[in-house]
Amino acid sequence: IGVGPWSLQSNSATPSSLNDNFPPGSIPTGWVQPAGSNAPWIVATDTTYSGAQSLKSGFVENAQKSDIAYTAVFSSGTVSFARRVSSEGNYDLLSFYIDGVLQGSWSGEVVWSTVSYPLTAGVRTLLWRYVKDSSVSVGSDAAWIDSVSLPALSGALPSAPTIGTALAGNASASVTFTPGTIGSGTLVNYTADCGGVTATGSASPITVTSLTIGTSYTCKVKTTSSIGTSA
Repeated sequence: IGVGPWSLQSNSATPSSLNDNFPPGSIPTGWVQPAGSNAPWIVATDTTYSGAQSLKSGFVENAQKSDIAYTAVFSSGTVSFARRVSSEGNYDLLSFYIDGVLQGSWSGEVVWSTVSYPLTAGVRTLLWRYVKDSSVSVGSDAAWIDSVSLPALSGALPSAPTIGTALAGNASASVTFTPGTIGSGTLVNYTADCGGVTATGSASPITVTSLTIGTSYTCKVKTTSSIGTSA
């Protein structure tokens, strides 16, 4: 009884829990630049963790930020991603948030490496932010993420309605819109917002009251379902 010789070598295999197909050649569907961000993230080829492309923070001046966010209905699991930073240490930061709660921050010269965070089931907003302080630029003055791996989706959020017109009335505006998709939930209501003054309804149009006469307003509409709210 003994041990026979080894077989011929197989092809090489590199274990990975991350997503080698991220990003898919463009900003992924549903990933958006949130309000308040000064510059959108872009697809980049100057440095990557895996594959030919990564996502890179947009160019920002001092005291500005570049955000990218993704909101979805997730199953419980783990969010993992690779990140790289080239910035002024301790001052210009890449930060990652889940539902507005800071999970981690990195600054200085950070080579590509991976991080993972638990994600509980439900509607969750993931946000990556590169933010600069009031002075000094060091290195590439940017951050990158790559190979993002997310838990499976457990439902679809509603999409935002397509805005129509806002017809002015007596201290009011009648806001028309075309509904978007409801997703995997059931409709709760639509909310029209004119300069921070809101009203809800189950169909178009929605009349927003208590507006200031002589003031110009722009209006928007969002959808709320039993799953969550449109972006």
